[in-house]
This record gives sequence, C-alpha cells and structure tokens, in this order.
Amino acid sequence: MLGRDKCKYLREIRRRIANENDIKLVTRECTFKGECKGTCPKCEAEVLYLERELEKRQKLGRIVTIAGLSLASLACGSLLASCDERNGDVDDGSVSLYGSHVSVREKAEREALHKNIIEYLNKNGYVESEGQTDVYNFNFTVTKDGEIQNIKFYQEYAPRKDFIISLLQSMPKEELNTLQSDWKFNVTYVVKWRRIEFSIYYR
Repeated sequence: MLGRDKCKYLREIRRRIANENDIKLVTRECTFKGECKGTCPKCEAEVLYLERELEKRQKLGRIVTIAGLSLASLACGSLLASCDERNGDVDDGSVSLYGSHVSVREKAEREALHKNIIEYLNKNGYVESEGQTDVYNFNFTVTKDGEIQNIKFYQEYAPRKDFIISLLQSMPKEELNTLQSDWKFNVTYVVKWRRIEFSIYYR
C-alpha cells in the first residue's frame, strides 16, 4: 500500500472509531508535498487523543466500540499510525526544538500540537487596524490536561497582547490535550494590515 493510500485508510479508521464512540476528532487533510510513508507526527497526535478519549470512556464504565478492531491493536497504535520516523506535513528539521531526551512519540505530540496552535492562531488572527511590522515573541505552557497557562511576552511593548491572550484561551481544549507532560511553546508574530501572522519561534 502506498504512503498516501495508507494515510487515507488510517485516517478513515480513526474517523469511524471516533464517530461510533461519540468522540469529537478533528482530522485534517495532509498538505505535505511529495512522497510520504503514510504516517507522521500529526497522525500520531490524533491517535494519542483518540486513545485517551477511549480510555476515559472505559474508566467511566461506558461501552467502547472499536468497529471490529481489537483494543490491543488500538492501544499500541500499530493499526492507526506508526510514528517512528519524522515524515509528513510537520517535518521541518527542528528536532532539537522539541527535546532530544524524549521519545519519538512525545516529540510527535509536541510537534503536532505546535503546528496545530500556529494553524489555529493564523486562521483566527484578524485585527481591525494597522499595526507595527516589527517581530514580537511570546511563550506559554500547554499542560497535559489541555490548558494554556503562563502566557508571557518577551517585549515590554507587544501590540495586540490582550487579543492574542484571548485567542489562545479560546482554542478548543480537545486540540490541546495530547501531551504526556507540560511543555512550553514559543511563537513569533508580526502585526500587519487587518491580521496577525504567527509562526514558530526558534530561539
């Protein structure tokens, strides 16, 4: 099975399991250009979220439907994704940004969540007036419980600070709770006419 076919197949399995268990799972079409292995950190993050939601339902005594798949297969992730390589649309060569002492799976969590946050901010970062074109930086912590805390701006004057804070706090929790431990994220932004452009900040 070719990489892209495998990706579509696994994504459809995840979507089906989520629907049958009444789990809100946001899946996105892959935007990676070129040949891929069929798995990537973003796929892995979806698997982790799905696993944890199913575990919560089991602990509450609710029936978990796996659409003909065994829980053992789901738990190891072998049927849904196998992220032992850095491939796909979140591969940008920034391994050190997410820690060299953690497992590949935990790096995948951090990479995918970082990209998801940037995507969310850019989609919603519209403003109503022209601002500075200088570059500004801020960081924040995403907890393993899916909460954003300790938002800090590097510059004393940072335009649209309140708007950015409210934007971060409005991000859906289900897109944040895919971490094994708390992790600090760094973001850079530029205020332009009628919008703010966000990107990953490399220190």
